Amino acid sequence: MKKFFTFLLYVFIILLIAGIVFGVALLLGKPLETAAIIFGLILAIWLLFILVRKLIIRYRARAQVQRVIQNENAVVDAELGHSPKQLLKELKNDWNKAVKTLKGSHLKLKGDPLYVLPWYMVFGRPRSGKSTALRNASLLSPAMELSEHEDGSTLNLEWWLYDQAIVIDTAGRYAVPDVDKRDRKEWTALLSMLSRHKQKEPLNGVVLIVSAERLLNCSEEELMEEGQQIRSGINELMERLEAQMPVYLMVTKCDLVDQFSNWCKYLPEDSLEQVMGYLFEEETGDIHVLLDKAFDEVLGRIKELRLLMMERSDNPDDSLIELPMNLERMRKGLHAFSKTALKDNLYQETPRFRGLYFSSSQQMQKEHGDVDLKNKGIFLHHLFTKVMPPDRGILSTLPSAERLRRAVKYYGVSASGAILLLLIIAITTVFFNDKSSLDDIVDSYAEINMVDSDINNQIISLNRLYELIFEIREAEENWVIPWYGPYNQSPQYKKLVGIYIDVFQKQLLVSVDKPLDLLSVGADSERTAYLVSGIVRRINLMKAALDGDVETFDSLPAIPDEYLISVSNLISVDASQLFNNLFRQYVLLQSSDVELTEEQNALQALLVKMVASNHGGYDWLIEWANIQGFEKVKLSDFWGGSRILTNQPTIDAAYTLDGRIFLNAFLDELTLSSEGSAGLAAIKSEFMQFYNRKYLKTWYEFTEKFDIGKNKLRGRKEWLDALETMTGKDNPYFAYMRRVSSELEPVFAEGFFQAREQIDYFAEIQNFSGDSSGDVDNRKRNKILSKMALKVIGKFGSAGKAISKAGKSGMKTNKKLNKGKKGGKEVDLDAELEKSAASYKEYKLALQDIAFNADSSKLSYNATVNAFANPDTIASGDDAGAKAWSAIISLQRIIGKPRESNRLFWDLYTGPARLAYDYMRQEAACHLQANWEDKVLAGIVGVNEEKMGSTLIGEGGLVWNYVDTDAAPFLLKKYRKGYLSNIVKTNSLPWDSEFITFINNADDGKGIVSGEFTVKISALPTGVNQSAKVSPYATYLDLHCADEVQTLENYNYSASKDFLWSIEKCGITTLRIEVGEYSLRKTYPGIKGFSRFLAEFRDGRHIFKPDDFPEQASQLKNSSVKAIDVNYRIKGQRPVIKMLTAVPLSPPDKVMACWSN
Repeated sequence: MKKFFTFLLYVFIILLIAGIVFGVALLLGKPLETAAIIFGLILAIWLLFILVRKLIIRYRARAQVQRVIQNENAVVDAELGHSPKQLLKELKNDWNKAVKTLKGSHLKLKGDPLYVLPWYMVFGRPRSGKSTALRNASLLSPAMELSEHEDGSTLNLEWWLYDQAIVIDTAGRYAVPDVDKRDRKEWTALLSMLSRHKQKEPLNGVVLIVSAERLLNCSEEELMEEGQQIRSGINELMERLEAQMPVYLMVTKCDLVDQFSNWCKYLPEDSLEQVMGYLFEEETGDIHVLLDKAFDEVLGRIKELRLLMMERSDNPDDSLIELPMNLERMRKGLHAFSKTALKDNLYQETPRFRGLYFSSSQQMQKEHGDVDLKNKGIFLHHLFTKVMPPDRGILSTLPSAERLRRAVKYYGVSASGAILLLLIIAITTVFFNDKSSLDDIVDSYAEINMVDSDINNQIISLNRLYELIFEIREAEENWVIPWYGPYNQSPQYKKLVGIYIDVFQKQLLVSVDKPLDLLSVGADSERTAYLVSGIVRRINLMKAALDGDVETFDSLPAIPDEYLISVSNLISVDASQLFNNLFRQYVLLQSSDVELTEEQNALQALLVKMVASNHGGYDWLIEWANIQGFEKVKLSDFWGGSRILTNQPTIDAAYTLDGRIFLNAFLDELTLSSEGSAGLAAIKSEFMQFYNRKYLKTWYEFTEKFDIGKNKLRGRKEWLDALETMTGKDNPYFAYMRRVSSELEPVFAEGFFQAREQIDYFAEIQNFSGDSSGDVDNRKRNKILSKMALKVIGKFGSAGKAISKAGKSGMKTNKKLNKGKKGGKEVDLDAELEKSAASYKEYKLALQDIAFNADSSKLSYNATVNAFANPDTIASGDDAGAKAWSAIISLQRIIGKPRESNRLFWDLYTGPARLAYDYMRQEAACHLQANWEDKVLAGIVGVNEEKMGSTLIGEGGLVWNYVDTDAAPFLLKKYRKGYLSNIVKTNSLPWDSEFITFINNADDGKGIVSGEFTVKISALPTGVNQSAKVSPYATYLDLHCADEVQTLENYNYSASKDFLWSIEKCGITTLRIEVGEYSLRKTYPGIKGFSRFLAEFRDGRHIFKPDDFPEQASQLKNSSVKAIDVNYRIKGQRPVIKMLTAVPLSPPDKVMACWSN
């Protein structure tokens, strides 16, 4: 209480001095800053005086203590051979050396070397067997230069390091002091070093040593005295280390108990390393009860072992009987010792008693009449290696009340004075700092040009001004002391806010709003979208500010960055991006509700005019959704493949769920902004009618063009990959149907996109089959069942109207889809759904079979043959493709055949099958090309030219075998058109046009290759031009055949010849003309030579030029020969001429492209 009043006195004196200083300053008209400085100086001088005075007193006391210590240290202890000062120094050196060694050891690889292993301390009176027990405990210690572990008593401490723990062996005089002052001082120093180096976990336990000799021989008073001295040391240890210490009570020198050594001989060698004692699991309890329990447990175990030892020994001695009785004699001594050493009391913290253990380190042996000591640790090894280390985690700290009391005692008054001084200094410093920061911010305003006529510079200046306002506001919010009151701002803040509002309203808003009236008419969709959205959001911001709804104001969307750019193209992008934040701050800072209301009304009128100028058109709203960055729907979202489609079908973002959500939100904004305006009230309902129709139409048109996505596939590998995806629920067609189902769910427009009913029903089929994406809950399933099943199955299914009527009747009575009856026949919609799911599963299995066998072009060819041969009964085959169509037809029987109303659904559902057949047609093309090469082209290798025609196109020729077998299903022969590609349901194979021409020509010449034809040729005179110096006198026509050469000789008088020609016998034809001394020769080579001659003389006449005879051309020109006119009259030449085209002898290498794309 005295200290408290002293503290109040100091506070009063300080306040008095403060009152005097500040009062004098006010009287003299001096600034308060000067008074604060003077007051701070007075306090500083006063505190400096107190500090110097205390330092002088402390120095004098320390000098006096030093003199006393020096006198004491001059005396050397006769028994220890050291003075107290030397002992203390030796203790500290040993400690520091050990800590340094540990820190430099490999323990640092596992963490902090001082905390890796638990630390234990051995504590007990001198000559109680502590050091001997450790030396003989067989602890594996590293060879480190610490303690020597020599025989004899420990001078101060010894370190025992082994793999499981670190043990500190303390001198017995620390437990029972020889010289109380000296030994207690060393003990205190040891505890200080321990707490300083190991603050978090100073010590994990204490092994308290008491010898069996003293327990048996000392009186109760002596044992209690020893226990009291030990308790004093343990109590100081716990206080210094601030921890409740676990204590392991170990009785040493048990070999002095009669028969103990003899009894131990009966135990196996490895059992002597174990412990003889008892470990308590309970944390609390009376020490005497615990001791009795431990003693009883040990004695009980010894008695249990007695029978076993007798059985194993041939000549048991008396130790087996007498040892329990001899140990029992120590019970009384243990109770006396523990009564003062371990028992709890009201004045001291009680150590945690963990267990009682018995041990022996040396045993007496008699050999040849001599008594010798044998060093052997009995019941010691496991105590230090297996019992104590696992107990590491039980250490607990002492209650903090004592520590708190000491802290208050020593530091309370000093801290109070220091806090007061710091408070005064802090207030003074804060005041000057706050004032200086405001001055700096206000000084920055002078650098801003607020009268610039350029709108971009206006915006930049306003932004800089707002930054200054924000800095002032932030600075005031961070003030420790609100100098202008908790609900008021500084004059500097109010000044800048007024300038900001004035410039924003009278300069910037005038520049921004003036062009809006002109822009309200004639702007394009994108510009209108930005202008309308900007105006709407400005109105809503002002409305929220007028209503005082801060939460709504903060959540309102931003004015688009493009708003100002849409107002004027003179405004920069950077300036436009600043407008949203500047306008928000303007609205928040504007204190005049009247002015905000006027601005709001003006913008509402402008908004009505701008919307009305579009004459009910909503393209600007659609464009507004499209430019928000939402993803369009593209074919590439569903289709893989490396081809890039140009002008591919897309769905604008406005017609997606994201776009729809955005438009609904914006229409809510528009509705909010139009409150009180009749001209905008109906815009949402009108737009949604238009939007829903356009939404469904867009998805309808995209669905119609969905198959274009197949064009992205390039080459066989990508088609194979696509075919693999068709087998799962995520193939492009099924994934697209799920997308359609989710995208169209919130959209309603009667009569549009009727196939959505089947698409929704298909989603339920997938859900029923376990192919859903997991987002279809039971309520949605019931909804789909009740609406779609009745609607779809009722319209088209085989059970049709009966199921529909029964289902609806059941819904009315049961309010859910269940079973109904019609005409006494029970129908079950769940059963119908199960049938649909079964068909769907069959469809997937068939697609999997197609994909599995996709590498076989032969199987693909067979399936394609079946499709072309039986287009109306394609499902009747055994191939996987036929099974796929069978499953499709099975589902059609349930939910209806393809009609115009559901065509899009069936186009999508059959898409995987159609793609599979597209793939198989490509594979069939490869098969046909391979067969053409193997059966036709390979068949004519080595055939001579004369036999080529009949081999290829003769009766039973290679070409006709190919056309009539492999290619038959894919070719169609029509009257007067010849062979054409067979088109079945818009599908055909890509026959090469050259091949089609080839077989059509071959068809015409089929009869020529095997027949003989007679051509009658009559010779007419051969002439030359009139200016020629020489004239022809003979002309010869030679047809070279296998058996002879047929010749027609023309000497310019009448002559004729019947030429007998066949393609297999006749070939080369020559025309020889004798002109003067020159012999001219024209050769028509090959088996078609005669045909070429006849074609050249198709009208019976041909005029040759000198250049037609290269070898004699110059001589003919020298003789002025310009033309040689050869004339014949020919009959029967038509079939032979036709052979030129009708008997093609060079078949094309390619009949169709194999994977042409």
